[in-house]
Amino acid sequence: MRRKFTAFLAAALALLLSACADGGGQLEELRESLAQGSSVTVTAEVTALEEGRAGTYTLELVRDAESLAVTVLEPETLAGVKAVYDGETRSLEFDGLMLDMGEAQISPIDALPRLLDALEEGYETLSWPEGDDVFISLEVSDGFTATVRLDSAGKPVWAELLVDGVSAVQCDISQFSIN
Repeated sequence: MRRKFTAFLAAALALLLSACADGGGQLEELRESLAQGSSVTVTAEVTALEEGRAGTYTLELVRDAESLAVTVLEPETLAGVKAVYDGETRSLEFDGLMLDMGEAQISPIDALPRLLDALEEGYETLSWPEGDDVFISLEVSDGFTATVRLDSAGKPVWAELLVDGVSAVQCDISQFSIN
């Protein structure tokens, strides 16, 4: 009886560890591609989940060696609003229109840059396969975590960003390219 139980525990542990190892390989490959690439473009539908301020925006992030900018593609009333990040500062640019940044620590306009930070610097706490995809939980800083879904090619297709364990935004990623 004791041998059967020990064998069961060993098999369960091996299964658990194999799930963790699977995500790590894909994450490392993605990180290498991001480090070697000269530019990154991400297009995603970003949904804010903050109570009382929920909203959905289609955003495009373009990052190269010199700049990072996030442009609102939809809704049409905000299309063209651009957040430009320059080191520690950011500015919104458009003819007097302003994207509601809300009180959240992660707003829709900040979601894609924060996602890139998580992918490049986050500590992998857990990963698990679901079909051909792999989900990876990343701890970025105290209170900020991200769960990312990588497709079979290792590209992000979905992400959820959490602040203090509460979902702040979700991203359905339609394009993720590294050049």
